[in-house]
Parts: sequence; C-alpha cells; structure tokens
Amino acid sequence: MNALRLAVTGLLVLGVTGFAAGEKKEEKKASIVGTWTASKVDPGTIPEGAVVEFAKDGKFKMTGKGPDEKMEGTYKLEGEKVALIMKVGTDEKKQSLTIKKLSDTELVLVGPDGKTVEFKVKK
Repeated sequence: MNALRLAVTGLLVLGVTGFAAGEKKEEKKASIVGTWTASKVDPGTIPEGAVVEFAKDGKFKMTGKGPDEKMEGTYKLEGEKVALIMKVGTDEKKQSLTIKKLSDTELVLVGPDGKTVEFKVKK
C-alpha cells in the first residue's frame, strides 16, 4: 500500500512539475508577443530603429526604414531560443536566436554568430 501511495505521489509531483514548466513556456511566449523597436544593434544584423512585431499566432513582421527592409515569417519558442522561418523573396531562411534577456520592456536576442540586437517595447 505504501508503494502505491509513493507511486501516486510521484506521478502527482511529476504532473504538477510538468504543468508548471508548460505554464512558464506560455508566459515566455506571452512576453515576447508585441511590438519591439531595435534600440541597439551589432553591425551586420538588422537596422537600428527596425520594428519587429511578434503575434500570438506565431507570425512575425519586421519593418526597417527603407522599402526593401521588410520581412515576415513565423516564429516558434523552443526553450530559451526563438526559431525563425523568414520569407526572403521566394526563398525561406531559417535562423535560431538565443533569448539573452526578456522582460516586459526589453528583449535581447543573440544570433549564432554572437551578434546581439537589443529591443525596447514600442509604446
């Protein structure tokens, strides 16, 4: 009987832990959703002042200052990474960025080459 109680307790703990982990992932997704302005960028990334919008449905749009500086695609959160699939003309480009910082007002993304882009929430 004690073994059964222990097994049930273990399953409950795992279930609650799994639920909490799922909740945390959803919180992160909810936090990244919104409109962000690139405030500090490393050379070779996106233009400073570019605006990126992450929608709830997993789509994103980036708009720079010029007419050729527009991009859209989809995103997916995978732990501390954001996997992007972008449409560039007729081609698709995949990129994985690491979330270095995420708060209600700041987002810092690091590319695979170590280049960083800092965003501020657009008001």
